[in-house]
Amino acid sequence: MKPIEIFRPGKFKAMSGQEIEFSAAMLESIAKAYEPSVHQSPLVIGHPKLEDPAYGWVKALSFANSRLVAEPEAVVEEFAGVVAAGLYKNVSASFFTPDHPANPKPGNYYLKHVGFLGATPPAVSGLKPVSFASGGEKEVCFEFAVETPQPVAKSDQENEKIKENALKEKEFADKEKDLNEREKNLKAREADQKKAEFASFLGDLKKKGKLIPAVEAGLVEFMMGLDSGNVLEFAGEKKTQVDYFKSFLEKQPKVVSFSEAAPDSVASPDAATPKQLAEKAGKLKTRLEGEGVVISYADAVARVSGGEE
Repeated sequence: MKPIEIFRPGKFKAMSGQEIEFSAAMLESIAKAYEPSVHQSPLVIGHPKLEDPAYGWVKALSFANSRLVAEPEAVVEEFAGVVAAGLYKNVSASFFTPDHPANPKPGNYYLKHVGFLGATPPAVSGLKPVSFASGGEKEVCFEFAVETPQPVAKSDQENEKIKENALKEKEFADKEKDLNEREKNLKAREADQKKAEFASFLGDLKKKGKLIPAVEAGLVEFMMGLDSGNVLEFAGEKKTQVDYFKSFLEKQPKVVSFSEAAPDSVASPDAATPKQLAEKAGKLKTRLEGEGVVISYADAVARVSGGEE
């Protein structure tokens, strides 16, 4: 953006109602006191209580031809575009008073920010229509507005560039959405594969009599919550949580005995079904815990399988 006229000498009424006269010497002092390394004044929309977000910054201030001029830098491209399109025709300067506690250079007026306004009526003569920002609250800063130069019509080449940038932004958004969807589907497939792997592993343990059907489904969900990536040390063994739990289950004794029989053979009437074993194990566990003896469910199943009631 080109340098912007933001103020001129004269007597003006601040938003607080106080009239202040700014001489050429005062404005020249304001320009000399401006130091971006101490406090760089932002370009903002309106006069916010906090200058956030900033759409650009004042690189330097100068006083020439009875005008206080701000040199912008790092102006957001989209913001420069809407200003050029005429959406913000007026510019207003806000100053810290010399005794304001936040003034970076106490004893002298200091530029707080430059606010861009949409439709502020002109009021001060000599600055290509100057206008005052309206407001009801008492302010410690003095705010004055001047009109920015009329926007210049964009060339066909510039308009084409704007359309091209908009198309690129849309393409980027579409690609990002597609990548997110692919990542979501990939995680879902990986979860399905893990669940199938755990179900197969537990199914093999069930066939070996080391697992009762009643706990199979719950164990699948439990294993889904275990960490299968980070390697930890368990009792001197370095394994993932999943591998350690698998090893633990494989080392368990049989809790169910499946006797092989010919197709035409008849099972013993005293043989207990897995469901009956689970019920007996539950009763035994409850009875022992009532007596103050705590055992695991697997131990209870093993004990009832051995004939304990």
